[in-house]
Amino acid sequence: MAVVEAGNFAAAADKLKLTRSAVGKSVARLEARLDTRLFHRTTRSHRLTEPGQSYYERCRRARDELAAAGEELEAGRRDPVGRVRLTMPIIIGRLLIAPLLFDLGERHPQLSFDITYRDRRVDLIEEGIDLAIRSGALDDSTTLAARALGRQVMGVYASPGYLAKHSRPASYEDLVAQRTSHRFVGYARQGWRQPCLCRQCRHPPPL
Repeated sequence: MAVVEAGNFAAAADKLKLTRSAVGKSVARLEARLDTRLFHRTTRSHRLTEPGQSYYERCRRARDELAAAGEELEAGRRDPVGRVRLTMPIIIGRLLIAPLLFDLGERHPQLSFDITYRDRRVDLIEEGIDLAIRSGALDDSTTLAARALGRQVMGVYASPGYLAKHSRPASYEDLVAQRTSHRFVGYARQGWRQPCLCRQCRHPPPL
């Protein structure tokens, strides 16, 4: 390509900061590999053959595509573009994350979001997900990068009507001791163990 665009081997050598011999040998090796002649060579000029012209055009298009790809990536670093696929828990996603994404989308109009609200964990790579927001312990993974966003605390709650009919535990230990006298619904999700209310577990596991 340098020989074609510079006009001759000598000018191409100057542009590439190589010797004219090195450029000539490089073209000769390329012709040998392609098993075709790319240039008509005379003592005064070098002119592309028909296969050489076709090969040059394809190489030029490939170079332009690479340059355009680099420019697109550079533009993406300056101003985010494209679609981001996310998955997140239903309540956290709708109440906390979605408003942030709405503001982000307003600041970057070329950025869009494809959001799936679900509590179960998914295979990010298998389902083509770019980002997952999850609560709970993170399994060891060599393919994912994770960052802690905050801490979520789960509690035990009762209505005034329920407490009017049952004794009110003063502490977690009281709840453990009075377990058989209380009725409750526990929240759990796939991959997360139900809190244990035995006497050996003196405090609930962190979320």
